[in-house]
Amino acid sequence: MDSVLSAGIQGMKAGMNGVDQAAQNIAGVTARTTSTDSSGSLASSYSPANSAGSSPDTIVSVTESLIQLTESKSQVQASAKVVETATDVLGTLLDTKA
Repeated sequence: MDSVLSAGIQGMKAGMNGVDQAAQNIAGVTARTTSTDSSGSLASSYSPANSAGSSPDTIVSVTESLIQLTESKSQVQASAKVVETATDVLGTLLDTKA
């Protein structure tokens, strides 16, 4: 039972690390494509409205990061379900023994 809980918790940690990495990648692309214009205001060269003018590498990088974010989210959800199920089984075993 302990190994199931450990596997679920490790899966959640790995998923959260994946979410953090994907978020950092997306933030990095945003930072690289944002500059200051002549008035000192921030001007972004990447937005959904002007993505046709963005470099293909930038679009691919954002797309890959969003896919990684979605995969990591699913990993966290699945691992949480493993932990929940293990907890329910443990509770049932304890109720049966009592």
